[in-house]
Amino acid sequence: MIFKCQIKTKPVNKKGNVGIAIIVIITVLGLDAFLIEPSIIDVTETNISDTGREMKIGFIADFQRKNTDPVFVQRVVDILNEKDLDLILIGGDFVDKNLEELPSIKPLANLKAKYGVYGVLGNHDYDVYFLNRDNADFKLGESIIKYLENNGPVKILRNEKVSIMNVDVIGLDSYWAGLRDTDKAFENTVSEFKILLSHNQNKLEITKETADLYLFGHTHCGQVRLPYVGSVPKMLGFEGDYDYRHYIVNDADVYTTCGLTPGPRFLNPPEITIINLLE
Repeated sequence: MIFKCQIKTKPVNKKGNVGIAIIVIITVLGLDAFLIEPSIIDVTETNISDTGREMKIGFIADFQRKNTDPVFVQRVVDILNEKDLDLILIGGDFVDKNLEELPSIKPLANLKAKYGVYGVLGNHDYDVYFLNRDNADFKLGESIIKYLENNGPVKILRNEKVSIMNVDVIGLDSYWAGLRDTDKAFENTVSEFKILLSHNQNKLEITKETADLYLFGHTHCGQVRLPYVGSVPKMLGFEGDYDYRHYIVNDADVYTTCGLTPGPRFLNPPEITIINLLE
């Protein structure tokens, strides 16, 4: 007796499998961009040689966090305090757009640096998102300054300079709020080494004769970066020639921090920068 066995197989649904794979990839990327990378803090270190001095500087910018995020900001503070820094500089955008977010930066009151903590305000600190002085919320900016200076060591520089260890730190007020005044800021700068701290780099001529080191925020290094491509926002026309970390421009050093903003972030986590000035 001969038995015949017939096995029935279902045809492979290639389109269905591709669809599932796409959903899985999008889900994984979304989890990374909105949950995983925004919670990472990348500590980068840059050495700048032949400055004629030794100084260790912590540089951060662009918090723009909600009032539920003081735990993240305290992590930033703890990392900086562990570095035994001479100076901490903050490149603006302490809040996203209103005073309700101030509790998120309350931990900045715990920052410690040998020669102090200085910062400038950014466009979000005036609730303005393009060059338009008429729409800027100047009361918001004043309130942020008052809050910071009443709750810790952060001193805001508004087109003015402070001299530390024969280094002039020149802080510019917000360009987009129409408050930048470089002539006023550079009055009586006499130190041999100059650091220019500004939230925006827009419309600034970068030369060694003006400053030795330029520190910028604002670009967030694009937040979303692709291999071999770089910043996606820059591809779409976002301004900022020097949008990602360290550059040499006309013999001057330029550093643009990736900031501490939340997601989405891809291949570009929040950043704390340590800059070592070396003799």
